[in-house]
Amino acid sequence: MTASILPQKLRRKLPSPHGVAIAILEASQSENTGIDDIAELVANDPALSGRLLQLANAAAMGGGVTSIHQAVGRLGMDAVKNLALGFSVVDQHSSGRCVHFPYRKFWSESLLMAHLMRELAIAVNLGSADELFTCALLARIGCLGLATAYPEEYSALLSAPLSDEKLLAQEEALLGIHHLDISAALLREWGFPELLITPVLLHESPRGYESITVSGMALIARALHVAYCLAKLACTPGTTDLLHCTELQEFAQALSIPSNVLESMLQNALTQSMTWAGILQIYLVDFSALLNLATPEAGVTHYKESSSTQLRILIVEDDPIIRTLLQTWLKVEVGHSLMSAADGAEALAIARSFMPQIIITDWRMPVMNGLDLCKALRQSEWGQSIYVLMLTAADGDDDLVQAFDAGVDDYLTKPLNRKALGARLKAAWRYVHMRETWMRDNDRLTRSAAELALSNRRFQLASLTDALTGIPNRRAGQSVLVQAISAAQRYGVPLCVISIDIDHFKAINDNFGHVVGDEVLHTIGQTLQQAARKEDTVCRWGGEEFFIIAPNISLSEGAIAAERFRKFVEQQTLTLENTVTSVTISLGVACLDLESKSKDQLLIEADQALYAAKRGGRNRVAVSELGEVRLI
Repeated sequence: MTASILPQKLRRKLPSPHGVAIAILEASQSENTGIDDIAELVANDPALSGRLLQLANAAAMGGGVTSIHQAVGRLGMDAVKNLALGFSVVDQHSSGRCVHFPYRKFWSESLLMAHLMRELAIAVNLGSADELFTCALLARIGCLGLATAYPEEYSALLSAPLSDEKLLAQEEALLGIHHLDISAALLREWGFPELLITPVLLHESPRGYESITVSGMALIARALHVAYCLAKLACTPGTTDLLHCTELQEFAQALSIPSNVLESMLQNALTQSMTWAGILQIYLVDFSALLNLATPEAGVTHYKESSSTQLRILIVEDDPIIRTLLQTWLKVEVGHSLMSAADGAEALAIARSFMPQIIITDWRMPVMNGLDLCKALRQSEWGQSIYVLMLTAADGDDDLVQAFDAGVDDYLTKPLNRKALGARLKAAWRYVHMRETWMRDNDRLTRSAAELALSNRRFQLASLTDALTGIPNRRAGQSVLVQAISAAQRYGVPLCVISIDIDHFKAINDNFGHVVGDEVLHTIGQTLQQAARKEDTVCRWGGEEFFIIAPNISLSEGAIAAERFRKFVEQQTLTLENTVTSVTISLGVACLDLESKSKDQLLIEADQALYAAKRGGRNRVAVSELGEVRLI
């Protein structure tokens, strides 16, 4: 079996996006879809809106994004599509029925793996950080898929510890497919590029990426493997050090990533994972012991937010004597955390990962001068908040106007005066302190809004979901039916509805009790859901009645579908007080008359057909056509 083919029976049981996420996925496939269209869809989901607003503000380093349209524009349509997909899957599958599947550990690893992949993508310029974030978040969705589709079989398989290699072999032997193939097939179906599919298939293998010849794909595969190893290590009890992970050190050495950058990446990933766990309401493995996990380099005191006057400073100076002098003043005697560069181009590369709060730069330098460096910073979202102090021998009015027009915050004339530099840094610290205070307050408000939106969404979902069966209730079904009728009339396509009643359900309650009756209702609801198409809506109509809304099929096709539902339920076996038995259903089918039939008339005809099926001996299908009812 290849990674691109999944059996239809298995496919219906696998995790899939719902609601707004599906609408965004479908809209994104059209070339005519714009930011306004995506923003309008996002606005229909308060929880998704809150999450995207928070991410947009984080990406802008507190950039004041306040509207959904701004957030979508800032993140980009592809990122919004991928994030909506990831959030939708997380919402639905934070727990499940597979006893030995470690749901908490799975989402802890997946979330940390996603944030680690984002950090690696930024550090070595792998591509879209948001797309790689979602790819890593869903890279192991195949494991969740097997736990969802085969809860009992997969639980038995996981009852004993297995290595990655043995787990794949056992899955293949027991279930005929392994989790990597499922992950790749789902990601491909959801629109992820082929550039990411192979890395997902190889992310567990320590050397699998070496066989990749496509440009850029091998590096992505290696980074995904590093993120996977780090996430596994972080979720292993007793782990206190991630920085010395062998895979990470080899990756960093091959790409010349400094150790302080690695530490910053790990800290960011751990902190962001804990933050997002709260927003997504995931019960996360405790990562607090891994924070501040590395020993600072000798002579360097790292920045502590708002607790002192320490700062992260980048010195950009081509004169080695002046550069050494500044390093001595700022690092040894004052205790700032700093890095240095010999020109503007080198400074830009360092700043992207070091994220300095202040840049002290010379004006006249080779390759890229200080003025061009400042202009480049101000053109990027992450560089707009950096405080730039310009060193210059020129103090003419025209020069100063030119410097401030380029985005410089302050200047200092040469030759340098240590007291003057200290005074300028105090002013810079006040700016940094006020900005970070505002960012924390803004982040707190955004998080509160997101959490409130998520709670509202859960209340809304609860009001539209039948608590017993877990499928939509009558209220939700009525709303879907109105929309389906409107769409059918607008586009001139058929619409069928199927009314369903469990046969002899009263006898089940009388003989076995209402607890067993509730179990039967839950089983029938889930069975109908599994047998339905993706575009069908299955809901509990009330009591022992169910209702299915099936768009784009004719009456004859609806009758065939109803017969399929009947057989599917009849073939299921139930254990009622140690007695194995089966339950049957009766079904009535009606089709929308595009010229005259109303919603009420459609429901009446479906009920009439259902009653005919019950009068005809039950476990039957009947259809209503042209005012007449006939048994199938």
